[in-house]
Amino acid sequence: MTGTLKDLMTERADAEASPQVDVDAIVRAGDSRVRRRRVVAGAGAAAVAASVAFVVPAVVDSSSPPSPDRSRSVQPATAEFAQSRVSYAVGSSIHYGDRLIDVSPHDVATYVQTDDGFVFIDRQGTIYFADGADVVEIGRSQQPYGPLLAADDSGSYVGWVDTTPAVAEFVVYDTSSRSEVVRTSEGNQPTTKQTGEFDLPMIRSIDGQHAYWHSTAGITAWDLTAGTGELIAPDATYEWLKDVAAGQLARTSDNGDRIVVSGNPAGNAPAFDGWFADLSPNAMYLYTDKADEVRIFDVQTGDQVTPGHSGYPFIFLSQWLDDDSFVVVGIKAGNRETDPLDLLTCTISAGECTVAATEVGQVNELALPIGDVLD
Repeated sequence: MTGTLKDLMTERADAEASPQVDVDAIVRAGDSRVRRRRVVAGAGAAAVAASVAFVVPAVVDSSSPPSPDRSRSVQPATAEFAQSRVSYAVGSSIHYGDRLIDVSPHDVATYVQTDDGFVFIDRQGTIYFADGADVVEIGRSQQPYGPLLAADDSGSYVGWVDTTPAVAEFVVYDTSSRSEVVRTSEGNQPTTKQTGEFDLPMIRSIDGQHAYWHSTAGITAWDLTAGTGELIAPDATYEWLKDVAAGQLARTSDNGDRIVVSGNPAGNAPAFDGWFADLSPNAMYLYTDKADEVRIFDVQTGDQVTPGHSGYPFIFLSQWLDDDSFVVVGIKAGNRETDPLDLLTCTISAGECTVAATEVGQVNELALPIGDVLD
């Protein structure tokens, strides 16, 4: 998050009609994939992104038009947790629709959902997989900030950065087979040689058979089938890539003030106003947030189709349920930091948001399926 956005959030929180909850703490979760993740970084990427050189990788067909691959639609639920439902966690309890998943004695700092269950990380950096019956340890990460976990809208892959080795390793784990698919340190420097925050290894997104991450070298698209990677944005910072869905990349424009959606990493159109962004599962819609103003755009037409959220002047994306509906955290005017927050379900076709769950938890105790912590 940039200083400009932080200042704006503070000003709004201090205003008489603004929420008193620590809005900054919610947005601070960063631009982790908020279909099961949320937003990081901001306009400060402009100067860096402007100097980035791009190459088109083998994994992207640059000859095809930059439209979503809707043939890769989300498949009907076949696994126990394949369906997306309103979800949140407090303490040792993960709420999944009307179902409660108990992961005690562990506390959930943040988590993501796969078709087979939930992968969560605790405050000590231990990563667990919970399938509703068992909870098993599957990894560790002491990554200091940014997205800690990444998962697609459907499927069994989850990714993270293992900071245990001297050179950090990117890990992709299959919750169906209960095994690692990828473990590589390619592109990373030893921790002792990292010169700044932009050298930080970070998982960015998983889309189908590709995982996307940031290393010292830049942004890599890793083919999970072939077991090889392509550097799609050499020297780019982790702020450059916001999301990937249905083969479409949502990334920061060269001036840092807009979001470009394209299957080509070097593409410059279409572009949408926003600092933070998240694509719907089939890339039909784009969620953006700029200076606390949330907008939903139709990617094909460019039309703004933001549902109304009466009674909640401030909202923040938690997860996409499908291409027409998503879940947001709703903050009422005058909310205090100690007041519990509500979750709303928003439907694009209906043009409105309705309350899905009330008083789910305070900001300092609530965990969302975004792969990043809120505080």
